[in-house]
Amino acid sequence: MLTWIYILFSHEPGVGFAAIGSARATQKPAVACVTYGAGGLNMLNPVACAYAEKTPLIVISGGPGEVEKARAEFLHHTVKDFNSQLKVYEEVTVEAVLLDNPGLHT
Repeated sequence: MLTWIYILFSHEPGVGFAAIGSARATQKPAVACVTYGAGGLNMLNPVACAYAEKTPLIVISGGPGEVEKARAEFLHHTVKDFNSQLKVYEEVTVEAVLLDNPGLHT
């Protein structure tokens, strides 16, 4: 049986460290949801901590849509390019993926 606990924090590192605490307490993976760019990058310290300590943490981050990418718009909180956040996460996670075709994953 799955039990969902939804807790809202105002700063991403708090989200990440709370999720780590939940994973440690329950011995089950925890999920943290954040926004693209500043939100995702603010999660790096807790994500790196979880990775180093082998704590099961799943991070779901939003991102720009295909239309925005095609227009090559420099969106708020974009760092270098649209894949920068993904590349950074690849360094501090077991797996980092980009789900960019919802129809493919159904």
